[in-house]
Amino acid sequence: MTEKIKIVVVGHITLDEYDGKLVPGGSAYYCSRTYLALGAQVKLISTVGENFEFIEVFNDLDAFVKKIGQTTQFKNIYKKDSIRQQISIAQAEPIRPDAIPEDFKQCDILHLAPVLGEIDIKLWVNLVKSRFVAVGLQGWLRRIDDSKIVLPKKCDISDEEFKKLNLVCLSEEDIQGQSELLDRILKFVPTVALTHGKNGYDIYNDGIKNSYGVYRTVEIDPTGAGDVFASGFFHGIASGKSDMEAGYLGAGLASVIIEDVGGNALNRISDGILRAKYIDYEVVKSVF
Repeated sequence: MTEKIKIVVVGHITLDEYDGKLVPGGSAYYCSRTYLALGAQVKLISTVGENFEFIEVFNDLDAFVKKIGQTTQFKNIYKKDSIRQQISIAQAEPIRPDAIPEDFKQCDILHLAPVLGEIDIKLWVNLVKSRFVAVGLQGWLRRIDDSKIVLPKKCDISDEEFKKLNLVCLSEEDIQGQSELLDRILKFVPTVALTHGKNGYDIYNDGIKNSYGVYRTVEIDPTGAGDVFASGFFHGIASGKSDMEAGYLGAGLASVIIEDVGGNALNRISDGILRAKYIDYEVVKSVF
């Protein structure tokens, strides 16, 4: 029997408000549940508030969760073309590597998945030894203004920190206003996935860019799509799949999550494994 991929996910589990109703959310939530659906052994490290009641989020996970203060909470408002505006209602404390169990300190993938920069890359990379250090970059590219609206933020991750990463996933929205960021990432990170929503995604590996399409479906809510794609892609790479196969897996999984609101489709996310075989794709190669 093939040994399970061991994955440590770090990031805030959040409360997301839809039409006055609170549901669990956050990159770490979508990523950890997706990894479970792929058959991985998943360990989750997070911080939530004392008011957090969605204990089922941690089912089947080996979770190290600190309960203190408030839970990070957002109100999500969607405008035309699925553009999301988020309002910050509350923020949890940063996630610090304090008293982490020893069996959390070695894994195949260390997936750092913040929502608002609650993770210090250097601290976690120095603590957890992994075959792959993978990040969803969006959480470091957001800030809150005085009116509590979540806005883009210029990347302040150093070159030295980028050098410690093996896999990065980000979206075209993340690099708006800082197009030079992609060039800087590609200079230091071996494998990078850049997503374009319904227009597909690019995978960069050792100077080569390949572009692919997606599995066509009806989009209800794009929340979590980038996180689900990243998880499928990272798991595929760690499992020995090619960049192309890993990308198909991520795209297939992401096509499922967008068919319902929030995380409602996570219970059938594994349907994306079969969809990966039927991706509507076009491959375009170019040298970076």
